[in-house]
Amino acid sequence: AEDPEYLNPWNLGKKKIRGKISVCAKLPDKLPTHFGVDGSADGFSGKPFAVFGIPVMFLVFQLIIWAVTRLAKQNRGHNEKVLNLVGLIFPAMSIVSSVVIYSLALGKEPNLSMLLFPMLGLLFIAMGNWLPKIKQNSTLGIKIKWTLYNEENWNKTHRFAGFVWVISGVLFCLMGFVPEASLLWLLPLELVLLAVVPTVYSWNLARKQRAAGTYTESEVNKELKKQEEQVLIAFYKPVGIVCTTDTREPDNVIDFLNYGKRIYPIGRLDKDSEGL
Repeated sequence: AEDPEYLNPWNLGKKKIRGKISVCAKLPDKLPTHFGVDGSADGFSGKPFAVFGIPVMFLVFQLIIWAVTRLAKQNRGHNEKVLNLVGLIFPAMSIVSSVVIYSLALGKEPNLSMLLFPMLGLLFIAMGNWLPKIKQNSTLGIKIKWTLYNEENWNKTHRFAGFVWVISGVLFCLMGFVPEASLLWLLPLELVLLAVVPTVYSWNLARKQRAAGTYTESEVNKELKKQEEQVLIAFYKPVGIVCTTDTREPDNVIDFLNYGKRIYPIGRLDKDSEGL
């Protein structure tokens, strides 16, 4: 029978921590952290940055992505699986980078192509499947002039791009098993499939929509234009008003104007002076 103390989650956690500390102790002072096109290491960093700094960087990027996708008002109501998939990108990159760095530092030579390209392929296959489910918004999806302007263009472009991205993902998976020389033309092909082809499709669709009179502006685009509108207020400041956005100042110019939208004073006049 298994020892119950051994199966205790706390004991298992301590065992894993000790294992990581043991691996860290075996690492050299300098670890490979940058790699050339051929997969060979061409840049090195100290152990603290390689072990802790890189995962922290990925964590910061992950928090930014989380804030953009979860807190943005226009993303509310999105398919939950789409948001979860986006949230997996940087954790997966962090794990793969750590595996590669530690393996090379410990004298092992992982096949980077067989590790990275299939991972990218699976990611793009998953994204291709969920791309058509993304509603029109300004933060997720293919955000180009024609998709943002017209909702039908958005929907059709994302359905088409989803199919293209799945094909691109399958090609990425196969790239892990081809000679390195083939990557010189396969990588540009992937770029064309992922970015250029959907963009050309959206442009051509918009051209056909204009001819048919169906290229109408969406509510999302109207809202974006409202957000981008700038207001210039010419204000003759009386004596006693302070040119500051600090609302703790009882005589601040923001409360005095009570404009209703967020504004910023340009230039500054002293409290005891007046003028434009």
